[in-house]
Amino acid sequence: PGWFCIGASMLQPVYNAHAPGNWNAHYELIYRRQARFLQRLMTVRPVLLQPLVSGMFPELADMPRMLKWADAFRLARLCAFFRARDPDAQPGFGFNAYKVTAQDLRRFSHGPAPPETARNDMTFLRVNLQ
Repeated sequence: PGWFCIGASMLQPVYNAHAPGNWNAHYELIYRRQARFLQRLMTVRPVLLQPLVSGMFPELADMPRMLKWADAFRLARLCAFFRARDPDAQPGFGFNAYKVTAQDLRRFSHGPAPPETARNDMTFLRVNLQ
């Protein structure tokens, strides 16, 4: 909870290499899978967590890259929620500030998909495989 200040360029879905474009049903599915994995990861004993997430185990050498990917999706989803509302302040040219409560954060992280998801459901990519 608190204030989130995001540059207008970052708010638009252009610079996120992992989730470019508007938030859609495909991104939501990936985000939900990542969130479930991260919740399970947080149940690991603290003494094992650091070696696990740092990629010290050969079987999990891609873990740091995967966590970066999950972070990019979390930011993209958060920005989708922010695009649906007006900023609470604009401290400087090109920056938007949003006041976020704990309830907002829970909704952004674990609640229903952002409003723009329905408009960007990517139906044009579906293939009928019957």
